[in-house]
Amino acid sequence: MDSGRTDAVLPGVPMSEFDVAPDGQRVAFAALDAEGNSHVWVATLDRRVPPKQLTSSVARQLGFGSEEIFTS
Repeated sequence: MDSGRTDAVLPGVPMSEFDVAPDGQRVAFAALDAEGNSHVWVATLDRRVPPKQLTSSVARQLGFGSEEIFTS
C-alpha cells in the first residue's frame, strides 16, 4: 500500500465493499454470489493463502476493528 503501486489482488471477484487491515497484510471483502447476495471473505494481500469465506449469511457492512473483522 505504501508503494503507491496498483495490483489486482483478486481479479474477477465481484465485490460490493472491502476494508484493508491496519497491518496492511489482509483484506476483508464482501463478494457477491450468483444471486447478488454479499458474503464476507478474508484474503492475504500477498496471495500466499487462498481467500476464506467467513460468513454464509448476507453481509451489509464490514470492516476491521483493532484485530477482528466485524460485519452487520
